[in-house]
Amino acid sequence: MFANRSFAVSYNMLTRSITASCRYFSSLNNNESYAYLKKHNHDWSYDPLDVHSQVHEKLEKRFDEFDVDGDGVIQKSEIMSWPERVQSTLKVDMSLGMMDTIHSFLLVSSVESFFGSIGITEEGLNKEDWVEAYHAFYQAEILRLGKGDTQKTVSLANAFFDVIDVNNDEVVDMEEFRVLFQAWGLPNIAAYTFFDDADVDKDALLTREEMQELFRDFWLKPVAT
Repeated sequence: MFANRSFAVSYNMLTRSITASCRYFSSLNNNESYAYLKKHNHDWSYDPLDVHSQVHEKLEKRFDEFDVDGDGVIQKSEIMSWPERVQSTLKVDMSLGMMDTIHSFLLVSSVESFFGSIGITEEGLNKEDWVEAYHAFYQAEILRLGKGDTQKTVSLANAFFDVIDVNNDEVVDMEEFRVLFQAWGLPNIAAYTFFDDADVDKDALLTREEMQELFRDFWLKPVAT
């Protein structure tokens, strides 16, 4: 039994390696993170044999969470419903003024840019490509940080922060923060847990910097660990 299991694991890893090799040039040409790495002559390349099984499992689980219709492909439309749900939850009225319009536009733009950097296009992204693209995204984010370029995670955090900070006091309280989880259909207990973890100084308010760190941790930790 052990020998059969070992063979199965080796076979799966070999299959993943061959598949990744066949996809490489397509990924390099179409993935924004690969393009960023190439632009800065970064020598990283994806090797599925280097991916720890636990990391692979975490990324596959996250894929399943975003694959709303369960068809094995994350479509851009599935992701772009996020801003709509947040705005609907907030009952954002575009007639309230230019500030709401700007924040709403920036949220849509940031979500599209963020997930585009993970390889999600109109054609969609399957699970194995998601794992590779997520690793490329992680490498690009680390490189952006080192070069002083704005990270995609930071831009996304700022966009959500500006939308849910409804009173524009530059901090987000629990009631404002819960809007995100309500919009994503997640339980309140999850909102409280994430909020408490992000609230470093325990003042019951999240600053923009704390929100940015929360997003970095959420999006980058699966690969970092």
